[in-house]
Amino acid sequence: MSTPTPATDRGKLRAAIRKMDDQYVFFMLYEAIDLLPEAELAALAARFVRMEPRCPEAGQNRSLLQDVQAFDAEARRGGFYVSFSVNSKNCTDLSKGTRAFIAECCRLLNRCVAEAEAGDLAEVHSALNVIFALLQSVDEGNDEIVFFADEGGVWMFGIDWPAVMRAWFKCLSKTCDPAEFARRAIDTIDGFDRTRRAEHIEAASRLATPPQREELERLTNC
Repeated sequence: MSTPTPATDRGKLRAAIRKMDDQYVFFMLYEAIDLLPEAELAALAARFVRMEPRCPEAGQNRSLLQDVQAFDAEARRGGFYVSFSVNSKNCTDLSKGTRAFIAECCRLLNRCVAEAEAGDLAEVHSALNVIFALLQSVDEGNDEIVFFADEGGVWMFGIDWPAVMRAWFKCLSKTCDPAEFARRAIDTIDGFDRTRRAEHIEAASRLATPPQREELERLTNC
């Protein structure tokens, strides 16, 4: 028997939202789009957004990889790059484009995590490859993908790396030989979340085959 979800104190939630930074209100609303039933979402959006009639072909029934590739293409052509004039008062702010990039990136990573549990691991593997390459470009600052008023990077995005890494290791364990599994696992950990290296290595070891685990131990002990 499932445990009932406790009722949300809506008054306290509204009070908390009033104290939140605008960027977190944005992230919360962005995630709510996927959670609201269609009728309630349409009614809410109609009050605030002028919507064009929905085109059934536009983005409908796309696979995970197709959605990720569309996001990557939009980001690399500058679709999320929005700058602003920086001063001492706004140097920690995020532009609307940067907020949108973070929200969409996290949404797709969460989808990768979910589909790794029950989906096509080969497709999740390909999708994560695309997202990781895009995030690496952000950290390298080689492309005008997102705008940071001050020093910024992927470390600011609030990504749930333990969950993402578990999905990644699960994909690698099914698609890679031991040497590639160990190398790519370590490279990804060190590239994005080295501060939790030991935790991620342990997670990778649990999901590895015995030969993969042996190679991972060999590399981490070098």
